[in-house]
Amino acid sequence: MKDKEICALVKAGTIKIFDPANIKQKQPEPEPEKAILAEPLDDGLLYIGITRFVDDTVTELKGILRSEVFHSARGIVIDLRGNLGGTLYSVNKVAQLFGPGNLLIGETRGAMPGKYYTDKQATSAGSGKATVVVVDEKTSSGAELFAGFIKNHHLGTVVGKKTAGAGLVRTVARINKGAIMLIPVNYLFDSNGKAIEGNGIEPDIVLPQTGCTEHYPYGLCKAVLQQALTMQNYP
Repeated sequence: MKDKEICALVKAGTIKIFDPANIKQKQPEPEPEKAILAEPLDDGLLYIGITRFVDDTVTELKGILRSEVFHSARGIVIDLRGNLGGTLYSVNKVAQLFGPGNLLIGETRGAMPGKYYTDKQATSAGSGKATVVVVDEKTSSGAELFAGFIKNHHLGTVVGKKTAGAGLVRTVARINKGAIMLIPVNYLFDSNGKAIEGNGIEPDIVLPQTGCTEHYPYGLCKAVLQQALTMQNYP
């Protein structure tokens, strides 16, 4: 890549350059919280909050799907609000649990292109129940890919706000004097072939700003969730 091209991309914000000397020493990070939070709700629903997509996400989720509280639930609410994404590996593994075999999850286009499918013999342990996925404007990257997977294959109803539209995957490169350059290498596309970057995922039902009189825990509007469940013939 020529210097002029790099300068143009830096100016546009596509490539970001950082000087390590200007980056403050990080303090030790606290012990990470669990990637999954599960809690029964009223009306036969089970709340599953996914905070991030990492290796532990899959392990924790499999434990929930084997539990009695899951098997006794008639419907599930998957909360992706504030989820900034994570690894594509984790997103793919989670998607295996909610869709039948050989469904397109999404794809990457760029330096390392690829398409990601559910396994031909996916167990779909989370399917068979009415499913609502809740998103907001901070739901990003891999979390958007998962929400799009559920929506596009009609595996559930997506409610909330339009997602962040953050589908650009960058890699780190060092340049002269130790400066760090973040270079885009891939773009995420949902299972309908639509770029996530700059577009995001549109929910099936938009959460109202006001007017909700009853809530489940976590600020979930009862009327909206019931509307979403009715679309799936929830009893």
